Amino acid sequence: MAIRFMVKIKICGITPNDDISRLVELEPDFLGFIFFSKSPRDISDCVHKIKFELISHQIERVAVTVNKPIDEVCKLVDEFGFEYVQLHGDETVGYCKELSSFVKPIKVFRVTNELPGNVSEYQQVCEYILFDAKGFKLGGNGHEFNHSIFSDYHWSKPFLVGGGIGPDFGGLFNLIGLPGFLGLYLNSRFEVRLGLKNIDKLKYFIGKIRSYDKVP
Repeated sequence: MAIRFMVKIKICGITPNDDISRLVELEPDFLGFIFFSKSPRDISDCVHKIKFELISHQIERVAVTVNKPIDEVCKLVDEFGFEYVQLHGDETVGYCKELSSFVKPIKVFRVTNELPGNVSEYQQVCEYILFDAKGFKLGGNGHEFNHSIFSDYHWSKPFLVGGGIGPDFGGLFNLIGLPGFLGLYLNSRFEVRLGLKNIDKLKYFIGKIRSYDKVP
């Protein structure tokens, strides 16, 4: 019987500096590409340098955007074959509902010590929810938030957890088994420098998770 994994892995902030062939060998579930001019990992002007053809069909492609007009998002999806769009801005429920007819939305909520009061409003219009640490930047701040807030998460919509997840992360056992927990979102703490992923750190971390994550 084929092996499936309980904990999904999303590696985000992929740039042309990264060795996509080696990232693909790590078999993450998602690879994320940022289209936001204020991000140091923005690929808006160099997206054609990304070797998308090296990404296997088993790995989902995610476009990361911030308050981008829907027609521009749909153009990205159509041109580069993104299966998901990760929304890091102030996108409304109506925006997500309209977008969901074209691509699968992942709505991001930036948190510290409590769940946002409007999470429930997005349950029916998004494929997944993603919780990231609130900080000066919209993402990639490199620090964790209080994961005990998920004791108040009582919806069925699957969610991903980001926010300073690094090779030394020890909170996975507190997340596994929580209703809705889907996986981890990896970015800034797995970099050699901005826009260049540390393959060895990723390989170690993903291997550690997969070692006890197999379900027959």
